[in-house]
Amino acid sequence: MNILLILDSEFIKKSCHNMFEEKHKLTFCKSNDNLDKTIIADGFDLIVIDRDIPDDIFLNNIETVKRYDDFTQIILINCDNNPLELKKLYALDIVDCLKKPFLEIELKIKIDKIFEKEYSKIIYFNENFFYNMDIKQFYYNKLPILLSKKENLFSNLLIKRINTVVTHETINQSIFEENIQDLTYSRKIVSNLRKKLPINIIKTVSRVGYMISSEIEDKKIE
Repeated sequence: MNILLILDSEFIKKSCHNMFEEKHKLTFCKSNDNLDKTIIADGFDLIVIDRDIPDDIFLNNIETVKRYDDFTQIILINCDNNPLELKKLYALDIVDCLKKPFLEIELKIKIDKIFEKEYSKIIYFNENFFYNMDIKQFYYNKLPILLSKKENLFSNLLIKRINTVVTHETINQSIFEENIQDLTYSRKIVSNLRKKLPINIIKTVSRVGYMISSEIEDKKIE
């Protein structure tokens, strides 16, 4: 998985680095860093955030992440376990919480659980064509399908929301450097993907956006 860790504790940072660097791609930043497009442009599968920061910074971090990718999973460290606090956090789609002090293995178990449930899997469109969610790669006849960076970003965005429509607004905010209103760029990416993929899995939802469907309707004839 691609994991962003927003941590001020050097001890927790070092522990995470030792536990996860071989299995996951890690990006570290501090709570007062500006979470702009340059940090989250690649799209993160999981965000780990230390709650020991002011409310305004914490909420701004959450809103920034969700604005670019509202399917991103979030683990919160050091939350207050009172009912009102937990209710507020779950409304922000926090998937799990961990209260200090904690053992390193506790965090590892929570991250491994998310990885095994959501990302360590393969989506098959037919017996020869599939998408590996772990490495974010299409394969056909056991060979990787080479895509451009934006084609990969676009594909992963839709795969994470498989069978769900992704709006043009979400695509523009997640894929392009600026909030482009012109749909020409998205249409070009879709056109290129339909040429490169052996089966047309991308559906156009008029005036709304695009979706990748697990139900194959339009197959290429080779």
